[in-house]
Amino acid sequence: MPKRRRYYRRKKNPKQQRNSVDRISNLPIEIIREIHFRLPRIDAVKTSILSKKWQSIWASHPRIFLDEIDFGADYSRYSVADKPKRDSFLTYLIKSLEIRQKPSEYNCDVDKLCLRMTVENSPAELLVNKWISFALENSIKRLCLSLKTINRDHYYLCGFAFCAHTLVHLIISDCEITNCSFKLPALKVLFLFVVCIEDDDFKDLIAGCPLIEQLRIQDTKKLRTIVVSNPNLEFFGVHLLCSDGKIRVESPNLHSIEFISFSIDMCEVEIASTTTVRELTLRDAYDPETLIHFIEKFPLLEKLIIDGYSDLCEVEITSKPTVRSLTLCNINDEDLTLFDWDGDDLKMTWMNFIDNFPLLEKLIIDTCSRLQKLHISQPNLVSLVLKDSIVKWEARINSPKLKSFEYKGGLTDFTGIEDLQELEFVLLYLDPLKLRDYYYSWFRDMLESCARSKHLSLICDIEEVVLIPVEVTDILPVNDITNLELEIISRHGTFEGVIDDFTWILPDLKTLSLTLGSTTKFFQFRREEDGELSAEEVHKPKPDKSVSILRNNKLLHIIGNEIGG
Repeated sequence: MPKRRRYYRRKKNPKQQRNSVDRISNLPIEIIREIHFRLPRIDAVKTSILSKKWQSIWASHPRIFLDEIDFGADYSRYSVADKPKRDSFLTYLIKSLEIRQKPSEYNCDVDKLCLRMTVENSPAELLVNKWISFALENSIKRLCLSLKTINRDHYYLCGFAFCAHTLVHLIISDCEITNCSFKLPALKVLFLFVVCIEDDDFKDLIAGCPLIEQLRIQDTKKLRTIVVSNPNLEFFGVHLLCSDGKIRVESPNLHSIEFISFSIDMCEVEIASTTTVRELTLRDAYDPETLIHFIEKFPLLEKLIIDGYSDLCEVEITSKPTVRSLTLCNINDEDLTLFDWDGDDLKMTWMNFIDNFPLLEKLIIDTCSRLQKLHISQPNLVSLVLKDSIVKWEARINSPKLKSFEYKGGLTDFTGIEDLQELEFVLLYLDPLKLRDYYYSWFRDMLESCARSKHLSLICDIEEVVLIPVEVTDILPVNDITNLELEIISRHGTFEGVIDDFTWILPDLKTLSLTLGSTTKFFQFRREEDGELSAEEVHKPKPDKSVSILRNNKLLHIIGNEIGG
């Protein structure tokens, strides 16, 4: 058993001369605005006391977020008890608008305005209109409005909100749109959520957006007929509440479609250009006939997402060699597997569905349960993501071209990873406090299986920084891991403690990127004359190669050097 204690040395920084200049006030405008944007909005307001420059820049920030939830009011559920909180929010809206309307030496153009609030009375409605008018007068590009009312079913949105020559992105929730004039010549993105709009008004709205590229219509009331022929439309997403709707999309450049809670028996759908569609998303489909209909409808489909379906075993489709990317979410079949009683093998009907895509390059299985075994053997698979999915026995991976593997879940036994010659990037989400006692042996085996990968990243969501407790003495070291990125969500613990208590299991480690909370430090390791492994903090190394992985709406940048030089 190797010694657990390791030496930790911090590289001394060069001496820096003190500077009496007010550096906070002299920061560039772009940096100050970025600080404002990254801070919680309540804290960003408080930075105005730092200096007059900070106050002026905050008052002219191009991205404006106004949300009553920041004052403690519950937008999703109205309560009379929240009235004092909403009154405080209204006072803030009044003062903020007064400040922004004053002359300023900085550019006051509005890039984005997000306003979410419950409009309780006429003064509040007037204030909403003033903010929208202010944004339109200052060349707004992106407008997001979520406006509820307690006096009627939907908040009536005034027509002047739809006359904006600079608006590019428009999202509207919980509003009523009727008897308006629509002039949105630059609009490219339009999302309507829980909006009350009738067929004629929708027709006029679409006609007023000649350059629209993305259109999403979800949970709209009174809308029964959707006809779209805008030539630039690339994405179309829809969820109609009515049971006798009609949808016709005539746009020649349609690339991506999303259907939510849909059934071909309840709504008539006609897509004029089926050969241009490359991406299809089906969420909460009612029946296998609907899935089969849409999957077979687009002959050149490349990306398929199925989210929220319970009878995938019953979906029988012909081979789709064009599909390169498949995502399966919330698939909770009662009968995912069938036993072959003539032998020992399992015939997995759920996996038979995946086998319909022989040229699959990317596979994502997210929040799927009741899998007895998982066997991935697609010959062209390059990327595999398995998150929060229950695999009772084992997961066998035999895809020889696999380069990227991401896993989050329980103590699933993986086989075949150690034999993947082209595996480069491995991302493991770990939570040892929520797992069983033999987690540590499983963790060690996973590290050993992934030792050949060029970039290994571990993300630990734990309160206390204890990856392998002192009392665990039967874990053998893992060789051949030279570069590692470790991110621990918790802010507790110290860098020295993590290095002393964890890196002993990796005797060949050369570089470590370690993140505790929001702080990241980089270390290099070397073997001392007495054989002990010592760590030295260094500046961020220049990467030879890098990969970016989108995680929880946050970009995680994995950096590492080639293993073995």
